Amino acid sequence: MTRTQNDLNTTSPLTARDVYQVLKDVALGTRTMTRASNQSWNEIYNDHMPVEIDGWRLTLFNDCDSLDYCEECWSPDGRVGSLET
Repeated sequence: MTRTQNDLNTTSPLTARDVYQVLKDVALGTRTMTRASNQSWNEIYNDHMPVEIDGWRLTLFNDCDSLDYCEECWSPDGRVGSLET
């Protein structure tokens, strides 16, 4: 019998609430978000923008200079979330 990735993953899944709390902390100024790419927000304009927040890695979508959604997120403990999950 082969084991699947889910069998090996013993941590709880990353939830939208987990990601929301990190982004809320940024908005409240208790965490700092830094750009994780060489391109600025204006240079990206209509594409994905990777950012880092205290060990969290998020990929945000810049839709013509407006934050549209979070495409993917990796927590410091290795949990991953995306629009597909």
